[in-house]
Amino acid sequence: MTAGFITNLASKTTNNGRQYFLVSLIDHTVKTYDVFIFPDKLSAFTAELEVGTFVLLVLEKTKDQNGYARINVKSVRNLEKFIGDKKHKQYHFFISTRCQVSTISNLLKEAEMKETSDEGNILITVKDEESQEKTNISLPYYYDISSEVIENIKAVEGVFEIQAT
Repeated sequence: MTAGFITNLASKTTNNGRQYFLVSLIDHTVKTYDVFIFPDKLSAFTAELEVGTFVLLVLEKTKDQNGYARINVKSVRNLEKFIGDKKHKQYHFFISTRCQVSTISNLLKEAEMKETSDEGNILITVKDEESQEKTNISLPYYYDISSEVIENIKAVEGVFEIQAT
């Protein structure tokens, strides 16, 4: 996997008349390199290829029919969209009625990003262990929760499970 900034994009044609792209990138070390995206992958990636954007490339090393090493592009993602998608991860906390919610609240204060008019990205299911009844509560904020904070919340008495998707 590698990331880079697209500085040039040229549409080319193979000897058998099929289109491919020659993409020039600059990586974080300010090193320039070219990537060829061939026809079998072209239609899936065309929307992500635009000069002036940051992209994340998933690469695969293979050998061609002559035994030469070749690196193929398996996927291309707009890096800013990829990072944005990660920030909007959904969290589901399963807790008991005896859980110290104030402790969870204090841990989440550092992770709060912004209030939203939609539902936030945390759903809390409170389960009464005696009656087995469940109540769902959705928090009205988006949170970017680090793995350290997740582990601290898991350690709170009364937290059964945390799912992140």
